[in-house]
Amino acid sequence: MADSTLILGLAGIGGTVSVAAIGSATTAYLQVRREGQEKRERNQARGEQRRRAVRLVALEFQSAAANLGACLEGGRWWPVADVPRLEAWKEHQAAVSSEEALDFSRIAKAVETLGILVRARTDLDANHPDEKWWELPFAGWEALFDECKRSLEAAVSSLYSLCGEHLPEVRAGKSSTGGG
Repeated sequence: MADSTLILGLAGIGGTVSVAAIGSATTAYLQVRREGQEKRERNQARGEQRRRAVRLVALEFQSAAANLGACLEGGRWWPVADVPRLEAWKEHQAAVSSEEALDFSRIAKAVETLGILVRARTDLDANHPDEKWWELPFAGWEALFDECKRSLEAAVSSLYSLCGEHLPEVRAGKSSTGGG
């Protein structure tokens, strides 16, 4: 009788240890799966944020290129209300720049040439506050306007290739999405 009690006791202990080991292994497995899922979700959210940033910058560049095209067609500077902006670029520069597949030299050239034009316009406004000088033909500036427009279009092309999406057509002052 003592042998059977000992055997049953050892079987009970063995069963308890086995169940505890199986429970522990299952918990560890589920924890690893949960962490992997959370990591995938974080990466997916980060990727979506980068794509959104790329789209916003591309649309801003596309709008600026359209405005510069209108200036070139009219042979005049942009109206005061239509100054090309780099707000999306300033806000999302880090996210867009972190894209490894991006041809950053195109983006840098676009930002640099647009910055030159905006600073020139700001300086001209400051030096001639009482004149409507922007209504006069802008002889001598056409080459820089054209270079800036082409740089912006090249940057948009690079950004478009990152998104892998069709970017809406943008006309001077308006986008096809209804924004300005």
